[in-house]
Amino acid sequence: MSNPADLRDLDHALREVARAVRKATPRLTGAEALTDTQFEALRFIVHNPGAAPGELAALAGMQPSNMSVALRQLAEYGLIVRERDPGDRRCNRVHPTDKAVAHAREMETVRTALVLDALAEIDPAEQDKLVAAVGGLRALAAALGAKG
Repeated sequence: MSNPADLRDLDHALREVARAVRKATPRLTGAEALTDTQFEALRFIVHNPGAAPGELAALAGMQPSNMSVALRQLAEYGLIVRERDPGDRRCNRVHPTDKAVAHAREMETVRTALVLDALAEIDPAEQDKLVAAVGGLRALAAALGAKG
């Protein structure tokens, strides 16, 4: 097992990578600059069209109140529509607009290109180390997901 200092370094490195990708993405797209919360909510909506707000909050690991705020903002941007559930008129279902689907695809494409371009600039041995870490990073994500 790695020592605690190495694990802290890993945590910091992961945050630095995520922050760099998050910071660069909006300026490389023509889409609205969404907050992290808005983008995560939108990602879950695009992949789960017709879900109820509570279901989306649970899927995203968000507080229902935070999801509600994000949904209101996404609706203002024209990225989602809410429709009454025909089986339960008390419940709304959230659907992405065509604009939202295009926005999510563009953001995903830009993020992937951004990372691939950066990877091409680093030493092949460092690339190999990163590829070798994919399984461990997925296991870490799953362990974190189980805690949320």
